[in-house]
Amino acid sequence: MEPGPGAPCPRCATPLEVAACADVADVAFQQCPGCAGHLLRQADLLRVLERLAKDLAATLGPDTVVERVPDKGGGVSCPRCGRPMEHYGYMGTNLVMIDACAPCGVLWLDTDALGAMGLLYARTQRREAAREEALRQWSEKLDERAAALGQAREVERVMGKLILKRLPFIPGL
Repeated sequence: MEPGPGAPCPRCATPLEVAACADVADVAFQQCPGCAGHLLRQADLLRVLERLAKDLAATLGPDTVVERVPDKGGGVSCPRCGRPMEHYGYMGTNLVMIDACAPCGVLWLDTDALGAMGLLYARTQRREAAREEALRQWSEKLDERAAALGQAREVERVMGKLILKRLPFIPGL
């Protein structure tokens, strides 16, 4: 069941307003004018984070520190079904706490949570890119060393043949 215009905010009970994500087509969410929280479909979260990360990736390093967003606590009810929402840390961290209603497929994001989630997502992408680059460089070095080792073994083989040709025959060896 979709909350209609004016459904109460799960945090402060102010009527939610429909909004759109300007840079992501077909993503609508509801926001609270009272506490600045957002109600977003879980299915839309990845597209929103990818869009945020696109802008942030160029300015973030893989070790950028993301500040913890103050946790306003769990205990909120889903504006769609009224059930208690699950309260947990985004990406397994306690930097950003979010509330989810699995049956309805929605997330409640308190003030600044979406921005911090975008930073964490962008930082994770930078880390993955840095790991891939390091792996590529390591693989190139390994290939170079394998080629050098192959050449060294070939030199040893040829040198061994040359040495054997020049050594006089010694019985018992």
